[in-house]
Amino acid sequence: MAYPLFELVPVIRVREVAQVAPTSEADTEEQQQPRKWPAVRLCVQNQHEEISTTVLVCNNDYILIRQEEWNKEAITKQLQWYENPHRTIEAIALDPTSSWAVVACMDTSLHIIPIGPLMTPKTQLTKLWKTDDLTEITLTAKRGVPKVITWWQSSDGKRVAIVGTEDGEIVFVDLTLLRDVRTVYIKDEEIISLDVVYHDVTAISYLLIHTKSGNQWGLLLEQTRAHLERQLSEGESAAALGYEVIESDKIPRHSVLHAEEDSTAYRPVRFQQFVGDVILGPQMCLGHTFVSAHDRSSSIFKVFDSSIDNWLPLHVYRLPTATSHVVLTDRLMFATSNEQDKCTLSVLSNHLSETSSQDQPANEDALTQLFDLPPDEHIIGLYKMTFPDSYLKSRTTQTSRVDRTKASDSDTDNTEHGDDNRKGSSIEGEQSGGSERSFVPVELMEKIETHSVLDGCVLITDAAIYQCRPRCSPEGLFLELALTNDNATSADYVGITLGLDINYLYEMVAVQKLKEGQCQQAMKLFNRSECSYLKQTRLFLEQGCIREVLTLVNIALSRPLELSSGDRRDIADIAVNCFVQEILHGKAEQELCDSFNQFLKDNFDYNEVKALDLFAECGLYETLFDVARARGLVVHALEVVLSKGSPELPSDIQETLINQGFISSIAGAADNAVIRCMTSHDAIEFLLQKPELAFRYMESMSRCLEDLEPKSLMKLAWLFDPSKDIIKPLLSKVASAYSKSRARTLSSSSFFSVDSYSSDNLDPNQVYPKPTALVEFFLKVLLILNHKLGENQSDDPQAHDIPGLDWPASGHINSSDGEDIASTRLTQQRKVVDCGQNHVAVIGAGGDVFTWGRAHNGRLGHGDIIPADGRAAPFRVETLHMHKIRVIAVACGKEHTVALGDQGKVYSWGSNHCGQLGCGDTVTRTRPVIVEGLIGRSTAAIACGQYHTLALTQDQRVYSWGWGVHGQLGLGTIEDQLHPRHITSLDAVKVTFISAGYCHSGALSSEGQLYMFGSSAFGQLGSGSSNKSSVPQLVNGISHERVVTFGCGYFNSIAVTASPQRVYIWGRSPLELRQALQNSRKRRAGHTANPSGGREFHGRGRSRTFVGELPGDDKMYLSPSEMDCEIYCTIEQVICSCNHHLLLTMKGELFSWGRNDSGQLGHSNRVDQKSATLITYSAKQPVALASAGMEFSVGVTYQGQVLTWGSPEFGQLGLDKGNTSHHSAMYANPRMRKMGQPNLSSRPVLSPAVVPGLPQIPVICDLTFDDSDEENNPQEDSSTTGGIAEIPFDWNLPDLAQPNTDSGQKRPYSDASIQLSLHSLDTYYNHQKVLQLCIDHNNWRAAAELCEMDLDYTQALDYRLREFSSTVSDDKEKCAEEAAVLINNYIKLTQERFGESENDLQKAARLIIIQVLNFWNQHSFSQERLEDIFRQHLSLMAYPLSLLIFSKPDMTQSTSGKETQLIPQEICDRFSSQLCLDITQVVMQHITQGKPHQEYIDIVKGAATSPQAVAQMGLGDTPPEGGISLTSHQDSSVPEEKLWEEILHNLRKDLHSRAYISLSASEVANLVNNGLDGDDQEKSDKRKDCIVFTCGHHYDRQTFQSTTIPQWLGIMGKLPVPLPTSAEVFSTQYSKGEGFLPMACPRCVHNGLYQEQLKQEANKHN
Repeated sequence: MAYPLFELVPVIRVREVAQVAPTSEADTEEQQQPRKWPAVRLCVQNQHEEISTTVLVCNNDYILIRQEEWNKEAITKQLQWYENPHRTIEAIALDPTSSWAVVACMDTSLHIIPIGPLMTPKTQLTKLWKTDDLTEITLTAKRGVPKVITWWQSSDGKRVAIVGTEDGEIVFVDLTLLRDVRTVYIKDEEIISLDVVYHDVTAISYLLIHTKSGNQWGLLLEQTRAHLERQLSEGESAAALGYEVIESDKIPRHSVLHAEEDSTAYRPVRFQQFVGDVILGPQMCLGHTFVSAHDRSSSIFKVFDSSIDNWLPLHVYRLPTATSHVVLTDRLMFATSNEQDKCTLSVLSNHLSETSSQDQPANEDALTQLFDLPPDEHIIGLYKMTFPDSYLKSRTTQTSRVDRTKASDSDTDNTEHGDDNRKGSSIEGEQSGGSERSFVPVELMEKIETHSVLDGCVLITDAAIYQCRPRCSPEGLFLELALTNDNATSADYVGITLGLDINYLYEMVAVQKLKEGQCQQAMKLFNRSECSYLKQTRLFLEQGCIREVLTLVNIALSRPLELSSGDRRDIADIAVNCFVQEILHGKAEQELCDSFNQFLKDNFDYNEVKALDLFAECGLYETLFDVARARGLVVHALEVVLSKGSPELPSDIQETLINQGFISSIAGAADNAVIRCMTSHDAIEFLLQKPELAFRYMESMSRCLEDLEPKSLMKLAWLFDPSKDIIKPLLSKVASAYSKSRARTLSSSSFFSVDSYSSDNLDPNQVYPKPTALVEFFLKVLLILNHKLGENQSDDPQAHDIPGLDWPASGHINSSDGEDIASTRLTQQRKVVDCGQNHVAVIGAGGDVFTWGRAHNGRLGHGDIIPADGRAAPFRVETLHMHKIRVIAVACGKEHTVALGDQGKVYSWGSNHCGQLGCGDTVTRTRPVIVEGLIGRSTAAIACGQYHTLALTQDQRVYSWGWGVHGQLGLGTIEDQLHPRHITSLDAVKVTFISAGYCHSGALSSEGQLYMFGSSAFGQLGSGSSNKSSVPQLVNGISHERVVTFGCGYFNSIAVTASPQRVYIWGRSPLELRQALQNSRKRRAGHTANPSGGREFHGRGRSRTFVGELPGDDKMYLSPSEMDCEIYCTIEQVICSCNHHLLLTMKGELFSWGRNDSGQLGHSNRVDQKSATLITYSAKQPVALASAGMEFSVGVTYQGQVLTWGSPEFGQLGLDKGNTSHHSAMYANPRMRKMGQPNLSSRPVLSPAVVPGLPQIPVICDLTFDDSDEENNPQEDSSTTGGIAEIPFDWNLPDLAQPNTDSGQKRPYSDASIQLSLHSLDTYYNHQKVLQLCIDHNNWRAAAELCEMDLDYTQALDYRLREFSSTVSDDKEKCAEEAAVLINNYIKLTQERFGESENDLQKAARLIIIQVLNFWNQHSFSQERLEDIFRQHLSLMAYPLSLLIFSKPDMTQSTSGKETQLIPQEICDRFSSQLCLDITQVVMQHITQGKPHQEYIDIVKGAATSPQAVAQMGLGDTPPEGGISLTSHQDSSVPEEKLWEEILHNLRKDLHSRAYISLSASEVANLVNNGLDGDDQEKSDKRKDCIVFTCGHHYDRQTFQSTTIPQWLGIMGKLPVPLPTSAEVFSTQYSKGEGFLPMACPRCVHNGLYQEQLKQEANKHN
C-alpha cells in the first residue's frame, strides 16, 4: 500500500526528456539528425545547515554549481574547465561547509575551487586559498590516475584531501601546505570509493575503501583522547582527582599523518567478512553515524555501529532487487534501481523492511511510494536531504517551473537557470496519486502544534537533478485516513512507519467522532489511542453519555494494572455519581441496582466520604449505612445523618448498629450527640456495654457519679479495678502511650491525645485519660459507692447482683464484639526507617512514607516516572497518603518495599519477579498494593530479605513469601511462594521478633530462643555447618542464654543476649572469606602480615586494613562467637549489612564496624574498623533509630532529623550538593576541602549529614540516664502531673475487690478495699486530689490513711479524731481512754517524723494541741485525762502550750496570737495550776538553753515603751554591756570568703558546655505567652520578666513567685531527710523583689539534695 508522502521534482536539467516515439515526418527527420546534449558524468552534493550545494561535472568540460537556501532563490552557475584532455576532472569532493571544492585531474594535479565566494561574493571566509581563482596543487611524485577523492578535516584542524588512484595508491594531501604528506598502498587494487567514518564514542576516525575487485578495506586515520576530555568536563576536574592538569591542545594525538612509515596500526586492513558484491558506506540517521553493508547480489542491507572493530549488525533489511543506491533516514529508506533500462526511486519503511532471515522475501508492504524516472536516464548519485521545520508551512500549491538546461556543442550555457527550491514540475509516481482534497476539518489540523517534516533525498542522473520532497503533513495524512476509513490499517501503517504520536492523533479523531454523535466509533478509536480511561470518561460525560460512561468504567476498573491509583479513584468517583444519577432519574433497572451495590462492595478506589455525603443528600440511607459499615465510616455516616435531622438516632438504626458492634461509633458521632441526649443512668449503662468506651468517656462519667445507683457504681468499680484483667491491657497501652507523649509535651490535663507512634492500637482520633486519672477515677468510684451504701448496708443483696459481669469467679469480661478484653496480643512493632540495597524508606508525621534512592523497578512507590539518572530525591508515597493509610513500619528488600498500616494491613510495591510482593503473580508494582493474603490477620511486624518477605501477626504467627530456593521461607520447601504462607513450625514457640537477610531468615521466641532458616553457605544460620535448612532450627550455640534482639545481614547474623549482655556474631561475607583465605595463603608462603593482623592495601593515597581474617579454626564463623566490644549501655537495635554493621544503645549511642571504603561507618574517614567503635556524632546528637544499606547508613535522631552517610552513588543519601558543607571532616582529603564544596552526587559522605526537605520524623524518647540525671528523679515535674510522676504499672496487685481482712466484710469494694487500694496504688495517683475526695465524702479513715502515707501525722490525727467522733458512745471514760491512746500514738509518730528539727516539731505540736483541745472540749471528756496526755509529752508541748494558754490575741500580731482564737478559752481556763507551773518551768529552760523563742521576743518588744528599753533587756541587735542577749545564739557558719569561693567554683563547672541556653520555639512561646492578661503595657512587661537558669529550666517571674516556690517548699518537705530551715532561707531569697536575681534553680537544688541523701543512705546500709 502506497501513500502520497513525497513528490519528486526535477530542479535542473542538462538535457531534454527523451521522446518515446515520433509523431510526424518532421519529427522523424529531426530524430534522424539528433542534437548532441551534454550529460553529467560526476557529481557531489552536501548540505550544511539550511544550505544545499550540488556540483555537477558534465562531459562537455563544464562544471555546473547549484546552491539553494530555504525561502530564497536558488543560485545556479557554470564554470568552463580546461580544454586540455590531461586536465580532465576524474574526481571531485566538497568540504564540510560546502565553501570549497577540490578536484583531481587526470594528470594527478589537484585544484581548489572557491565555491562560497563564487556563489555569494559577500561571504566572509578564511583566505586559506584563492577566492577569485583556482588554487593548484602538484603532487611531489608521479602517481596513478586519480579515481576518487574525499575531504577529511582532522581533529587538530588539518584540511586533507585523500586521493585514491587506479594503482591502489591512497595519497594524503595537506591542502593548507599544498603538498602531499603521506601515501599508503594497496597492492594490485584499483580504488573506486573512499569514505571517512568518525566514531563519536571512541573518538576514532577511519577510512572505508572499496576497490574494483570488490574488496572492502579499512584504514585507521586518527585516534585521540577526546573522550577523556569529555569525561573530565562532565564530572569532577582532573585536579579534584589529584592529577596534574594537561591542556587539551597538549593531549597526544595519534594520526596517520604523524605515524611512522612502518607503523602497522596505520596500514589498510581488509575486512574478510565482506566479500562478493558487498559495498560499505557511511549513513547518517538518528543523530549518529552508522556503516551500511549493501550486498547487491542478495539485496540485503545491513546496518552496523560505526566502530571499526564491531561488525555485529544492528539492523538487517531486505531491499528490492537490482537496488543500486540506498540512503537511510530515521524512519524511511530511499533506494534506486535500474532494471531493464528502467530507473525507479522507491521509498521504503525501515520497520517493515527488516528481515530475520536472508532467505525471507521482500515485504511488499514495506513499499510506501514509487517513482519512475524518464527513460534513457542513468543514476549517478543519491544523497540525503533534510528540510526545516517550517518547510510544510512555507510551501505553496502552485506548480513550479522546471529548470531546463539546453546544452549546446558550442560555448553556450549548459542550463537555463531554474527558480528557487519551491518550484519545479512534480513527477507523479504510480502510487502517489489520489486527490489532494483533504477530509480533515480545519480546526482539527490547527490543534497539531508541530507537523513532522520527513527527510528527503537528492537524486542525480546523467540528465537532471531531482529533489524528493515531503508532499504533505504526515499527521494530516494520518487524520484523513482515520476519519475516512473504518479500517484503521492504513492509518496504523502511516503512524508506525513514520513514528507519529498515534495515541494523540487517534484521540483527536475519537473526540471528533464523539462530537458527531458516533459514540461506538469514538470508543473504538479511544481504545486505539490508549487514551486514559479517566479522560475518556470525562469526555463522554461532557456529551451526556451516562450509560456509555458506566460501560467504560466497568472496562477500566477490570484492568487495574492499566490505571494509576489516582485515575482509579477518579473513575470510581465518577461511577458512583453516574449510578446515583441514573437511580434518581428512575432509569435504574434491578440489574443496574445490583451492579451498583456490587460495585460499592467490591471497589476500594472511590472516595467513601464523598460517596456517603452524596447518599445522605439523595436520601439513600440504606446504601449509606451499608457502605459505612463495610468501610469503617459509621461515625461519619452518623454525623452526616445527625447533622441533617434530629440529634436522636432513629431507634431501628441504633439497634442495628449496636447489634453489629458499632457502639463506639454511635458514642462518638456528632460530638457525642447520642450520649448527650440520654439521661446520666442511660448514658453510663450504654457506655458500659463496651469497656473501652467507659475509659474514653471517663471524664464525662465522673461528673455524674453522684447520681448513679450503687449497682452502676459497682460495675464501674469492677471495670476500672487495676487488679482485674479487664483493664490491664488498656491501662498498659495508655501508660506506655502517655509516657511517650509526655516526652514531647507538658500538660496538666487529665487527658492526652494519642498519635499512632506513641500508642498500641489506640484510636489516634480520640483522647484518653492519663494513667493517674484512671486510678483516681477508680478511687472516686469506691469513695462514692461506700458513701452511698454505708457500712451498715454491707450485706445488701443488690450490692452483689452485678448484671453483665461474671462475678467473682471469672477474671475476664467479654466486650460487645465478643473479644476477650483481658487476653494479651502482640503489639505492633514500629519501624520508622529501613534501607534496601540502594534505597531508603522513612515514616514521617501523620504516618506518611517517604522514599528516595535508586528508582528502578518501582521500589520507591512513586509510579512509572523514573528520573533520567535513575536517582530520586526524597518524596512522599502519594498512594498511601491519598488513601489516608497511616503507616507504622516499613521494610525494604533489594528492589521492593513493604509497609505496615496502623490497622494491621500490609502493603507492598516494587519488583516482584520472585513473588516477594505477595500479590499472587510476578508483575512489578510501581505503587503500593495491599497484600490480600494477610487481610484479617492483624500484622504486628514485617521484615524484608533480598527477594523475600516475612510478616508476624499479633497472634504470634509468622508468614513468608517470595524467593525460596535456599529455604529462607521456612516452609520445608525450596519453591518460590506468590502468596503469604503460614510457617506452622513456629507456632509453638510464640515468636515476638523477626528479621530477614539476603537468603536466610530468623525468628525470636518469647522465651529468648533464636531460630534460623535458609542458606548457610557462609555460616549465616550459626548451625556449625554450611548446609541449608528449609525449616526453622534452634541456634544451639546461644540457646543457654536469653536473646533479646538480633539482626540478619546479607551473609551473617548478630544477636544480643541479656544478663549479662553479650554480642554474638556468626557468618562471613564472601569478601571477608576471600581476604582471609588470601592472608592465610600468604602466611603459609612466608609472607609477613601487617601489625593489625589483616590485609593491608595501598591506593588512593591511603592505606586501610580489612576486617575479616579467619581465626585459627577457619570454620569458627559457622557458629556463634562472642564479640569483644566495650558497650556498657543496653543495646536496643542490631543493624546488619553486607560488610559493615551497627549497634544502637538505649542512650542513643551508635557503634559501627566493618568495611569503610565509602565512609559507611560514619567516622569521618575511610579506615576499616575491626571492633565496634562509637560514632562521635551520636554522642552529641543521640540516635533513636538506625538502618543500613549496601554501602551507606541511615539514622534518625531524637529531634526527628534523618541522617545519612556513605556512598551516594544511586542518590540513596538524599542529599543535595551543598547540604553538608559544614562538616569539615566529611572529606578526608584536605585538598578537596580547599577546592570548595564537592559534588555530593558522586563523592562519599564520611560523617552523618542531615537529609534536607523531610518533615520531622516522630520518634519516641526512650533514653535512659545516669542516677544523677534529673530526669530519673521520681519527684521531677510534679507540676505537670499534679505532684506524681508517671511510672510503669506493677501488675502484682492484690485483689482490690475483696481484700483478705479480719473485719468480716464480704461485700466487694467495701471500705477495706479503699484502704488496700490507697496503699497498693500509692505511686499512681495524686494524693491531694484523692484526699479532697475523701473529705468531700466524709471518709475520714481514708483521709487519715493518705496523710499517714505522706507522713503528715498532724493532719492524720485530725481526720482520725473526726472518725472517732462519729463512734463516741455514752461511756465517756472509756472513750477518753481510747482517744488518749490514739493521741499519744500520733504524738510519738510526729516526734519520730521530725526528729531534731525543733521548728517543725513546735509547729506540729501547736496543731496537735489545737486539734486535741477542740476534740476534748467537743465531747466534754475528763480534764485530768487531758492533762495527763500533755504531761507525758511536756518537753514537746510546753512551749506551744504556753503560747496558747498564757498569750492573749491583743498582745501580738504573731501566729500564736491568732491561734489562741482557734481554741475554746474555757478549756484553757480549766487547766490546773500545777500544769501551768510545770509548763512555765519547761519554757524557762527552753529559753535559757538558746532554743527558738522568737514569739516571746516579739511579745516583749511589743510591750516595751521605747527602743532603749528593748536594748536594756538585751533584745536589740547588740547585747547589753555585761549582760547576755536573749538573741545572741547564732549557728556556726562558713566564712564568707570560703562560701563565695565554693559558689564561684560550682558556677564555673561545665562553663565550656554552657556558652548559651538553648530553648525551642515552643518553649519560648510558652514562656512569653504564659499568663498574659491586662493591658498591653502589662503584657509587654510580663513578656520581658522571665527567669532562665543555665540548667535549661525557665519560668516567667509571676509564675515563679506565685506557683513554683510554694510547690517547691512542699516537695522540700518530703525529702528523705527534711531540711525546713534551709528551705525557708532559700524561700526568703527567692521571694525578694526587683533587683535580686536567683542564681540557683529550685528544681535542681531539690534534685541535688534528693540524690545526695539517697547516696548517703545507701552508704550507710553498705
